[in-house]
Amino acid sequence: MDGRASDRGRRAFVSLAGICNRLRASYSWKASRAFCSVPMAEAVMFAMNLSFILSRTLVPTMANLPAEPHHRGSSWRERRDADSNPRELFFQRRLEARLRGVARSLARHVVMALAIATVFICVHGFVLASFC
Repeated sequence: MDGRASDRGRRAFVSLAGICNRLRASYSWKASRAFCSVPMAEAVMFAMNLSFILSRTLVPTMANLPAEPHHRGSSWRERRDADSNPRELFFQRRLEARLRGVARSLARHVVMALAIATVFICVHGFVLASFC
């Protein structure tokens, strides 16, 4: 591990320890205050500990896994088509066509929402400006 990675790990551990130390104080609270905040503090501490452990173990391991080599002259679709069952290929192509349709529909809805938002902002800006 190079110096930068260990330095980042040290900083992450110090912030993790500081936050866990701060949340530890919630265990001394009583009644409804403790009932509401202690489970949240436990969840935050568990998530931060797990995140720290995974970032120091699993992420570097996954980053070092070899990637699939690139093949010149053929795209991944051509290789997939050559290896696939015709029935699977039929369903895969139908799924891709439907997903492209959903993406086009979503793009149209986003454009329409932006147009409506622009009109909404302009109208309400005019109304607010008329009161000034």
